[in-house]
Amino acid sequence: MDLQIGDIQETALITLAIRASETARPDARIKDDLAKEIIDTLGVDVSKYDPFMSHEGVVARTIMYKNQLQELIDRHPDALCVNLGCGFDDKFVQVDNGQIILPHPCQAVCLLPAAPEQPLGGV
Repeated sequence: MDLQIGDIQETALITLAIRASETARPDARIKDDLAKEIIDTLGVDVSKYDPFMSHEGVVARTIMYKNQLQELIDRHPDALCVNLGCGFDDKFVQVDNGQIILPHPCQAVCLLPAAPEQPLGGV
């Protein structure tokens, strides 16, 4: 596929490429089959997006966001989650409890019902 990618679109590929690369490892710390499928389908060379420190940073953030999001959803199982600039992330598949409303894969912010003792919170 002859894909023309601009600078802005290219930034979305960085985390996607790294999650796909990590998923392909036999000892993968994260699993994102959708990222791997997208990268494989696009057929673009993404090796330049995957230097060691960037790779480790994306893996660490992915694990952290998933854990924080899971903890938040465990405390608020009917939360409304809003995705803000997560770059082709399928976090919803990883944390879906069948109750939350997640219009798009969520990584950035969860809006919670406000209570007097608890203001709106986020990850």
